[in-house]
Amino acid sequence: MKQSFLSNDRIYLRAVEPEDMDVMYEMENDPSMWDISNFTVPYSRYVLRQYIEGSQCDVFADKQLRLMIMSKSDHRILGTIDITDFVPLHSRGEVGIAVHKDYRRQGYASDALQLLCEYAFDFLSLTQLYAHVATDNEVCMKLFTSCGFVQCGLLKDWLQVGGCYKDAAIFQYLNPAMLILYFAVIYRVAPKAKEIIAVLCSVSGIFLVATHGNIHAMSFSPKGIIIGLLVALTTCFYGVIPGPLLKKHPAEMVCAWAMVIGGAVLMV
Repeated sequence: MKQSFLSNDRIYLRAVEPEDMDVMYEMENDPSMWDISNFTVPYSRYVLRQYIEGSQCDVFADKQLRLMIMSKSDHRILGTIDITDFVPLHSRGEVGIAVHKDYRRQGYASDALQLLCEYAFDFLSLTQLYAHVATDNEVCMKLFTSCGFVQCGLLKDWLQVGGCYKDAAIFQYLNPAMLILYFAVIYRVAPKAKEIIAVLCSVSGIFLVATHGNIHAMSFSPKGIIIGLLVALTTCFYGVIPGPLLKKHPAEMVCAWAMVIGGAVLMV
């Protein structure tokens, strides 16, 4: 791993070491964490020791990757962040993050998630990351949104907590240019250097296709270019705007009404 991918001014991410077992044992057996996991029994030290010893720290070999979130100033363990259910064929994985109760609401989760995304896309060349988040977990919903994830669906009664079922939102990180602009304007999230470069390359490609390199000769009509830009903009809205509706209504109903309204508008 290249440390430059996994560190910033405040934290760094590193592989799991045997001496991390005590902190992992405490966090994995914290009842407040069980609501966001699929495990129903406490972890033993034996199981954690086997996991640490058996892990190759290679997402392609293990089909998962766990990294420790570390403070850069004093090397404290702040939490863990994972890529699980990795599928090489589709180049995607699910994100999980847990911050120790003593270090929550200090921005460490956001830092760690941004570093993991940079590593996953720029070094591992993954196509997408996704996450399942309980819809009543507003802090976690805001965390993924602020880091460029987009809510793209809703799973009804997905999580069973305390005898009651909760809905879970599906978040994806696909990193299209329009979404970068949207989050920069709406949520005041400054785009990264690689995102700015990607947008400039996209715009340059569109310019070359539209003009063949000659600014005075357009290969497409102005109407065609305007329609193309509107399609890109509405695609962005399609992924972002339904978020509040998906919290209250099934995804099928939202999609059906969207098709009905869109079809009615096109018939006018």
